[in-house]
Amino acid sequence: MKTMIKNLSNYKVLVSFSLRTLTGTALLVLSGCGSDLQVISKDMSTTPSQQISITLTFNKSVDRSSVIPGTSLILAGGNNPNAPGVLTWGKSNTRAEKDTKLTFVSNAVWGQIAGPGGTDTGVTLTLKSTVKAHDRSSIEQCKTGKPGTEPPGDCVLYVVIPG
Repeated sequence: MKTMIKNLSNYKVLVSFSLRTLTGTALLVLSGCGSDLQVISKDMSTTPSQQISITLTFNKSVDRSSVIPGTSLILAGGNNPNAPGVLTWGKSNTRAEKDTKLTFVSNAVWGQIAGPGGTDTGVTLTLKSTVKAHDRSSIEQCKTGKPGTEPPGDCVLYVVIPG
């Protein structure tokens, strides 16, 4: 009888531990921990005579030191394969929220980067695989437009002038 009670007690401890582990794992998955860094939205504003402004929102905080314009963040078009610009981070009260949004504004206007070709001419914004989240997870490729479904690698975003 004592052995049976002891086994039952061990079983309860095991079940309790397993449920806590499962709950903790579920919370990590839901909070974005353990997954790759993903671009969850992109917004662009420009006209042919204006600078290009692209804002990206991520699923988790980005390590700012891993995003270097011209090296790990590259704006490219037919007239300029690596257009210089200014990188700014989101405005918020918390560091975590600030590090989930970045805006890159080109120094040159659309036509000087993309070249001639009408409203269907586009540019690419590439985030190299060296871009990391604060938790050191890698940037996910952006081929399908379905965040969370792609392996780590360079994230190449194609943007066409609104019009």
